[in-house]
Amino acid sequence: MWIVIGIVIVALLVFLFFLRFNNFVLIARNLTYIHEILRNDYKERFPDEDTLLITCGVIDTRAYNFPLEDMKLALRRAKEGECFLEESLNHPRPRNYFSLVCTQDLFLNFVLELELMRFLNDSSLRRENILTSIVSSKEKIEKTIDRAKRSYARGKRPLLWRRAVSNFMTSFALEEVRDQIGIIRPTPEKQLDLLFQALIKQKHWKDIAPEIIQNIFNNAKGDVEAIKRFIFISEFHNSVGNNFVKIASDVSNTDVSDVISTFAVTLYRLGSDLVKALPFAKTEDEVSSLAIRAEMAFTSSLLCNPFDLESYFGLALLFSETDKDVALEWCAKYKEAEGKLLSTPDEELNGSQLISKKLLDPEECHKTLREISEHSQYFHLDETEIDNMPSTKDMINELEASLLQKA
Repeated sequence: MWIVIGIVIVALLVFLFFLRFNNFVLIARNLTYIHEILRNDYKERFPDEDTLLITCGVIDTRAYNFPLEDMKLALRRAKEGECFLEESLNHPRPRNYFSLVCTQDLFLNFVLELELMRFLNDSSLRRENILTSIVSSKEKIEKTIDRAKRSYARGKRPLLWRRAVSNFMTSFALEEVRDQIGIIRPTPEKQLDLLFQALIKQKHWKDIAPEIIQNIFNNAKGDVEAIKRFIFISEFHNSVGNNFVKIASDVSNTDVSDVISTFAVTLYRLGSDLVKALPFAKTEDEVSSLAIRAEMAFTSSLLCNPFDLESYFGLALLFSETDKDVALEWCAKYKEAEGKLLSTPDEELNGSQLISKKLLDPEECHKTLREISEHSQYFHLDETEIDNMPSTKDMINELEASLLQKA
């Protein structure tokens, strides 16, 4: 009886073993789809086939976190027709047993190497058993690759792998990894297009009309880093979910540039709050973090509305204590923006910009302050306070004079 039980257990283990190693086919199919997507959709990003194959392997094995050097070693062995070389040198079987598994097909050889890497990581089975399975499965793996390529050519594009490839090739967080592999960075125009296509599908951003986001991208004039800073600061403080979505939905019948100018106001207020928090920072790291984020908020406000004059002052004030020259540059940029705003015909300005232009006139500014003071429940000023309240231009001039005096 015990003999029967033993035979059943062994048979079960053998069955599970072969069931498990049917994954050889699944891995080969997935690698083929990744390879075809990269080769067809991103071919201009790869200087050679080596870089493409390594990228293919990295995407497929991301869950394993294999070192990049291991992937390069697998490729080198595949190119040299030395699959499993270290095993053949230390194994009683003749070396040609292992070399027979390699072919003239570089991709197939590379797939075989990755099969070995993955199953050595996943399994407690002996290495020689894994190698034997790979050798015996080679023909099936080869047919799977051929079948997947023909399926892709007929238009099959597995959504799972299209998303995985797109995420790897466009994610900010993976930019350094792509550089290490040797993937060519796209042109600024292409980068912005990829960022835009990815952004409009992400949480909260997808709830904003694409033309609104496109207009902000257009304002960047090819400056990829400006867009990245805008996205980062907007997401870090959840301005997208808390503010932008509501602004965009509340003013659906308003001009797109008005919506974007309202985004700018949100970002200016965020920058101002971060500057106000600076005196209460307890460590140098906190000060640095607040200052960097304040700069991002103000510059992102200007990305949305280059006539948001208060943001120029905010930047000048932010740098006044740390970098006098940069602060003076922002004072000069304020004056340039103000001059451009005054010279721009009213019909070329949106509602928010028209108000900013109107308030540059001291009389109009004081008149507006009186109206606000009269009707607001929380904002009350007497005539003397209104007359003595400095304009943004006055504050810029005062700050500039103070910085020049320090020179």
